[in-house]
Amino acid sequence: MDNSYVCEYCGQVMTGSNDFCNCPEAVEERERQMKIDSAKSRIYQLFGTGAEDYGFKAVDNQNIIGIMERSVEMIAHFELRSITLGIGAGTKAKIAAGANGKIIVERSQAQKYKLEE
Repeated sequence: MDNSYVCEYCGQVMTGSNDFCNCPEAVEERERQMKIDSAKSRIYQLFGTGAEDYGFKAVDNQNIIGIMERSVEMIAHFELRSITLGIGAGTKAKIAAGANGKIIVERSQAQKYKLEE
């Protein structure tokens, strides 16, 4: 069985299942994908099942999670600089490009109390 493939960036033929092309474009794309995966993991930490660890309620709407995941991809590919989503009940999500190419995932929760007689 042939385990070779052609690098989509430089055209170099790679052999072996664990070989990765080291051309600048391939290295950059692997680093970009690691940033995307890391940011998506932070989305699930702050908005998914891990939210309770930070004192938040998990967001049940998978469409909203999907918008956040797609926003991460767009930011990583320089198609978007930042996005802020008003999720409801005072919850906001902000995803932005930070310094050194980092992707920042932020959750804010406004708490408001009103007492009347």
